[in-house]
Amino acid sequence: MKPLRWIHWMVSGAAFLPLGCGGFLAHCSDSNECDPLSYCNVPLGACFKRTGGASVPIIRSVSMATDGVMVGGDGPSQSRVSVFLDTHCAESLLGAQTDTKTGTTFLVHVPTMAQSGTVSASSANLSTGALSVCSPFVTFP
Repeated sequence: MKPLRWIHWMVSGAAFLPLGCGGFLAHCSDSNECDPLSYCNVPLGACFKRTGGASVPIIRSVSMATDGVMVGGDGPSQSRVSVFLDTHCAESLLGAQTDTKTGTTFLVHVPTMAQSGTVSASSANLSTGALSVCSPFVTFP
């Protein structure tokens, strides 16, 4: 009976090691440690591949304003860019939206009293409604 228990533990451990101990996942503590097409799932401490390709907006600048922050970046043409006051585009923390009708850049004022925090963005195609995944987050100030 004891040899069977050892075999069971070895098989269980062999299956757990590659999946749970980072054998196939890159370890991270924030998205800057992942490649540009990936994001960091902080609770799991692992990088995951993004989907959405070129439709994902990229935040290039965040500057303080008197009653909030100005967020600028690149987004797909003909889309509505939504900026969120968190790291994962939670609808409950929507800060502001703007449309990129003919261009591929955006600049939007996000009202907030916070002196520091994070912003992230997603986009929706104006004609099809197709949604992108959440962008890499940016911290401010």
